[in-house]
Amino acid sequence: MTTLPTLNVRNGLFVLVVGASGTGKDTLLREIERSRGSSISVIRRFITRPVEPSEPHIPVTAEEFEAMERTGDFSLSWRAHGMCYGIGRNVEQCLASGESCIVSVSRTVISDARRKFCRTLVVEVTVPDAVRERRLLTRGREDLADIQQRLQRSIDASTDGRADIVLDNSGPIDVAVETLLKVLGLGTLGRRDKST
Repeated sequence: MTTLPTLNVRNGLFVLVVGASGTGKDTLLREIERSRGSSISVIRRFITRPVEPSEPHIPVTAEEFEAMERTGDFSLSWRAHGMCYGIGRNVEQCLASGESCIVSVSRTVISDARRKFCRTLVVEVTVPDAVRERRLLTRGREDLADIQQRLQRSIDASTDGRADIVLDNSGPIDVAVETLLKVLGLGTLGRRDKST
């Protein structure tokens, strides 16, 4: 993991989580939310996909998404894998009030985010390909051919997708959570009971 000075998340830091499908981004964010409560807000994305237990988001139709995009309801939006993704304008209010936020995004919006928000930190989540393949098979969203395409897809070198931190998420999720929270300046505090 890249060594960085400890950051103060209470000064409106916008943390963008990127990484290939199957690296565990959604699990990481879910566990951060369970661990820290309001210390850093996990932003829910608008996605043109039905609700899934593994990825909490706000489901919208393609027509609803396009209407929201036209009326400027998104701070950031993008398309990937046949779906539309958007981050609501509420993130701007949170950051302006000094609250810090974390969200999973596409690399294609990193440049836009860095232009719009002065305190942006990009975290790339990685795992070995064998781990990715196993996770993609387990979640059951795609067939084997689609999974193979995801594994072979290369990152577009023309996008400004440079990460500030590279986080290995191939081990226990608690390790990745605690490592990231430590870099964000939250330290190691007691985790919430998973039953709550």
